[in-house]
Amino acid sequence: MILKYKIYIIAYVWINAILLYLPQKQCHSQENHTRPPRKYEYIKNNMVISSENIEEIKKAQNFVEKSKIEKYDTIISIGSWNGNREFLWSLFTDSVHFYLQDVDISSLTKFRIEEVCIPHYSKMRQTPVTNTFAIIKGTQKHFGINDNSVSKVIMYNVYHHFKNDIIMVKEAKRVLQNNGNLIIWENVTERNMKTRRYCGDKGKYKTQENFVNDIVNLGFICDTVYKDIGDRRIFFFTKKTN
Repeated sequence: MILKYKIYIIAYVWINAILLYLPQKQCHSQENHTRPPRKYEYIKNNMVISSENIEEIKKAQNFVEKSKIEKYDTIISIGSWNGNREFLWSLFTDSVHFYLQDVDISSLTKFRIEEVCIPHYSKMRQTPVTNTFAIIKGTQKHFGINDNSVSKVIMYNVYHHFKNDIIMVKEAKRVLQNNGNLIIWENVTERNMKTRRYCGDKGKYKTQENFVNDIVNLGFICDTVYKDIGDRRIFFFTKKTN
């Protein structure tokens, strides 16, 4: 009889120990597999950047200053995706007209611009956004706008995706006014190569020297190359006059 009670007691202790252990183990597992915080978070489903993303806002301000975006500029931004980057630039600029260009414009709609982005970023800057925006569907060969129609062409973190970068630079020259600027934000490498180092897809990257030489040979003057964080550069070119 005593042995029987001992067996019951041991079994009771083991069952309770297991019941206590399982929730702890599950909780520990959830902690280990929680997604690490992103560099920035989007607000709800509107895909707009929060005013708390100080790092992204400072980065946008730095780019605007380095790119010398000025009042009344007309700019085509290649690879705009959902327009957040251009709206961040709008925190620090006024009366600029942006052509938001991409080969896939499904994330860019008139409703998104007028009903989501303009109210949100106006609230962030505490004064109405005065820049204007037009959606342009482009291709890997054509920007979709007229000759000599913009003062600046911006290619921000998109150059490595071009199937033929020479064609795209020629397009930039076509749409730029005389003395207009081609501004490119891109990573550089120690040698020309395809790599996933900076992008989930394999992108085509160049050395800084080859990058500059290729564009200069297509009718541009290299004014400045700004060193950004790490291997990132801001290239500032001016179209040669005819």
